[in-house]
Amino acid sequence: MTAGPALAARVRFAESVRVRLGPERGFLFDQRTGRVFSLNATGALAAARIRDQAPAPEVIAAVVEAFDVDAATAGQDFTRFVAHLVEEGLAESDG
Repeated sequence: MTAGPALAARVRFAESVRVRLGPERGFLFDQRTGRVFSLNATGALAAARIRDQAPAPEVIAAVVEAFDVDAATAGQDFTRFVAHLVEEGLAESDG
């Protein structure tokens, strides 16, 4: 069994990314490409905390508190979310 990607300690949105958040969903707009990425409520909460420069453990704790999810699952989901953001050029992480 192989380990998944490591949890980033901190994530930052790329300079070209604009974040628009509502109470139930959000959007990331990449000004370089014109692409828009839709976020569900969980993604919007994570994006809000990332935008506020919260470290990864705080982002995960906020998701656990707001949604019916355990910390291990929230951590795995956050790691995948960040990997996707980085892959799309929307964010950079230090992990």
